[in-house]
Amino acid sequence: MGYSIFEEMKAYVCFEEQDERHLNSLVESITNNVDHIVGDFYDRVDANEDTRSLVEVHSSRNALEGTLREWVLSFLAGPHNNAYYTRRCHIGRIHFRIGLKPHFVFVAMNTLRDGITAFCNQEQLASVNKMMDIELAIINQVYWEELTQIVKQQEQLATIGEMAGHIAHELRNPLAAMQNATFYIRTKIQTEDNKALRHIDLLDERIEQCSRTIQSVLDYTKEVQLKTSVATIEELIDWAVQDLDLNPKVSVCMESPTVDSKLKCDTMLIRSVFRNIICNAAQAMENSGNIYVSLSEINSTLTVRIRDEGPGVTPEIKHKLFVPLTTSKVYGFGLGLAYCTRVMSMHSGRIYLNEDIEDGAEFVLEFPRESILE
Repeated sequence: MGYSIFEEMKAYVCFEEQDERHLNSLVESITNNVDHIVGDFYDRVDANEDTRSLVEVHSSRNALEGTLREWVLSFLAGPHNNAYYTRRCHIGRIHFRIGLKPHFVFVAMNTLRDGITAFCNQEQLASVNKMMDIELAIINQVYWEELTQIVKQQEQLATIGEMAGHIAHELRNPLAAMQNATFYIRTKIQTEDNKALRHIDLLDERIEQCSRTIQSVLDYTKEVQLKTSVATIEELIDWAVQDLDLNPKVSVCMESPTVDSKLKCDTMLIRSVFRNIICNAAQAMENSGNIYVSLSEINSTLTVRIRDEGPGVTPEIKHKLFVPLTTSKVYGFGLGLAYCTRVMSMHSGRIYLNEDIEDGAEFVLEFPRESILE
């Protein structure tokens, strides 16, 4: 599907094999001048307050310049095939998810166009313009897909919201009656009847599971007003762990922070975010292993990393991990990480999966200092 769209884009601007060769012929001259092109690009970024603040939150200028150098050279070297299209779509999704506005993307592409075409002859110029138009089309396609997905999610959640209250009312009373029944039965069973007690424990676990599922739907669909107070990351993690009653074989290992870990936040909501991630980590490890929590601060952004020793996130769901109703579990609605995304957004922060680690899964939570400190 993606490749056919890319081929259609190339066909529309008449991008042919000779255009590929023209771009390839520019690699040497642009390599010698890429630092100037990239430097000019980020000078313009720094000159705009909106783009500068967005860049500062997410990475350092040196790191971003390195990424842009790679982008420019791959733009010329290609090959302009399915893998190229997939990489460009991934970059576009990152731009969308960090909140880069479309008009900034288009202006940025024009800046790069000017930088590259300054070294072109007429044939090369035509080929560069064709591929730049394709790059813009890819960005436009990605933004359209992401926005379409958001609209679809909102429609789904509107339906869920309408039903959630009714479902909760209909199910909570029977679940409460079942809990009372298991409590009564437990008092009447002989203590030496271990098999019967295990079955009662299983019923209690399943009742609690149903209650959590109902609550997760209600939490996600209801309107929330922030009630802020100050707590440290260590306190929030401790509270989340206490809420979960983890298996004794699961250890949450908190590194001693070397930065100020105080947050001004809605402590109940952020606590629920940590609870969600730690619970997922424990389940991924089948309730046996270590969960590591670390803190750092870069560019006035407090960063919390939570990593487990599980099998990691499968490629099939990696790209839609934070989309509502996405889950690989037998139980649940797949609202947990979507809820975490919503809460982090309310705190002007973000949550994402670190895709650079090979073992386990690591979730990264970023809190901009200016929005969290007193």
